[in-house]
Amino acid sequence: IARMLGIVRHARASAPGYPALCRAFSSASSLISTASAAALVGQPGVRFIDVRDPRIFDAGHVAGAANAIEFFSYLATSTPVGVNHLARTFERVLTEKGVLTTDRLITYEDSMRGMYGASCRGWYLLRLLGHTNVQVLDGGWRKWLAESRPVCTQPEVAVNTTPYVARLDKALWADYDDVKGSLASSQTGSGATLLDVRDLVEWEGHSSSPYGVNFAPRMGRLVGAKHIEWYDFMEPTAHADVHVFKQPEAIRQLLKERAGLATVDPIILYCFKGARAANSLAALKAAGFENVRVYFASWNEWSRVIGAAIDEAKVGAPPPPKDD
Repeated sequence: IARMLGIVRHARASAPGYPALCRAFSSASSLISTASAAALVGQPGVRFIDVRDPRIFDAGHVAGAANAIEFFSYLATSTPVGVNHLARTFERVLTEKGVLTTDRLITYEDSMRGMYGASCRGWYLLRLLGHTNVQVLDGGWRKWLAESRPVCTQPEVAVNTTPYVARLDKALWADYDDVKGSLASSQTGSGATLLDVRDLVEWEGHSSSPYGVNFAPRMGRLVGAKHIEWYDFMEPTAHADVHVFKQPEAIRQLLKERAGLATVDPIILYCFKGARAANSLAALKAAGFENVRVYFASWNEWSRVIGAAIDEAKVGAPPPPKDD
């Protein structure tokens, strides 16, 4: 039986559409601790990318950081036209911020749970643009403050004017057709496992998005998808309102117990617009999962495609109405 399972896993790991680059992605490169990051502040060729609202950024940030909320706010589609627009948009943003393709980048947000994984979304988009030397600040700005690390209130300054040129790397990217193909091949067990990491209320079909119950036209989930809330990949610390990613072994155990997945299994993560899925990707990569991609356009795209297959069955009771 063990030998048979090994054969199945090998077949899934080599499923069509899973490039070697995805399998070769360094599992240790997605996260950086606040202690390690603090030692890099002010070093030549190191830039911090703050994805928070500009007003919050102005109140305090890492010295020399570039503020780019676009990494959180930009809504993408997975069509060739959409990907081209995404690349041109972030080339402009990064050029305006004075970021070089050779810079070591560290993305951060306020709280790892407060912006739906915005810093990880930034990390993911930079990877897509071909920027390989980029990490997520584990614990975010809240952890930085809790440890009494330096705070800067000076306005950001672009340090150069060299155009940023993207070199798209789709090793971690999945588009609409990839997901559709995975749904079709799931009948034979050869497709990737679709892992929904949205909040429970969305998975259960009672809300279409984090931005409002009816923000998207349809509710539900991808047919046959498994579900683990993105929150579950993180854990609290001794500091109030500070969360960090769980240890790799705990993440591997979570995937095994909740979804029956091992580190070699092909997985496509999705959420609403790629933020929570990117957060989960960072966790899985740190835990050594080799064949993971993100359907970045996620539910925002899928729910708007006429005829796209959706499991619309309601699960559980709807949440109670919020007080005015």
